[in-house]
Amino acid sequence: DQEIALYHGTLDAHVASILQGVALRRCQHLRDFGRGFYTTTNRLQAHNWATALALRTNAASPQAAASPAVIEFQVDRD
Repeated sequence: DQEIALYHGTLDAHVASILQGVALRRCQHLRDFGRGFYTTTNRLQAHNWATALALRTNAASPQAAASPAVIEFQVDRD
């Protein structure tokens, strides 16, 4: 009955949508393990991913002003 904390690095603009539910159809298919919603047990790793994503987004579209965000999920191990 023990929970585990999982972290997802994203952009602040996506947080509300993700918290409403994960839509796998919106996930990109050319990732490390294919299409999916990626999490990690390492908060710093999620933060680094979110920061890199914000930097790429802002470089591609400077008016976007994207900010990194980390979402924490408490998940039952069962």
